Amino acid sequence: MNPLVQTTRRQSSVHDLLTARSPIWTVFRDMAGVLRFQDSASEVRLREHLALCDMSCFARMSVKGPLAVQRMTECGIPVPQKSYEHRQSEDGGLVVRVDSQEIFLEDGPDSRLVDLVRSRLDPTMPGVYGIDRQEAAFWLTGNEATQVLAQTCGIDFREHTPLWVFSRAAGVSCGLLPWRVDRTPVFRIWTDASYGAYLWEELLKIVNELGGDAVGLGCFYPELSANPIADDPWTPLRQTFHRPD
Repeated sequence: MNPLVQTTRRQSSVHDLLTARSPIWTVFRDMAGVLRFQDSASEVRLREHLALCDMSCFARMSVKGPLAVQRMTECGIPVPQKSYEHRQSEDGGLVVRVDSQEIFLEDGPDSRLVDLVRSRLDPTMPGVYGIDRQEAAFWLTGNEATQVLAQTCGIDFREHTPLWVFSRAAGVSCGLLPWRVDRTPVFRIWTDASYGAYLWEELLKIVNELGGDAVGLGCFYPELSANPIADDPWTPLRQTFHRPD
């Protein structure tokens, strides 16, 4: 068995939908993620035009409480001054000021913000506490991405591009953050994991209608290509926990 598979314990809320497309897998932070569905060059072209990618494998958490901002500063993590503003750490992590008493953190492939904060938060410390976040996380990317949101979201991102916003997409409550990868527009989307499969299917349906498709992590993070896995990493676990006859 591939040693990476042995540590795969978390599962994306859209894992079965991804499996049905027979992708090439990778494993990151104990969750299986799609490396690519087709060749890398094709996925990069889709990324520029219109694509949807599952980013649920990256660690995320919230830090809450009246001393949340102070504690983050003590940890060396700069927090934006205003609500809904965001910053990117030097190693690619995301820091969002949700309100006066909540900071949202999400790691990237090279970031360890979440690990750092978890290690420095004392559960007995008054005025601040951490919450692990297990949302479904997607990136809607490409020059036609605003066309998808125009059909699904109450905010018209073609008219203005606010910072982090809470809205509904395809009837599902989401957090959305406009982003860019090089010169390509990206919308980072988070929703409750229980709605992940539904939202993925609804967004992908429109993406397909507009000439786009699903892509894997590899077209954003080529460094992950060093750990490809041909088969579904969850298959050995399903076989281990089979129902007895």
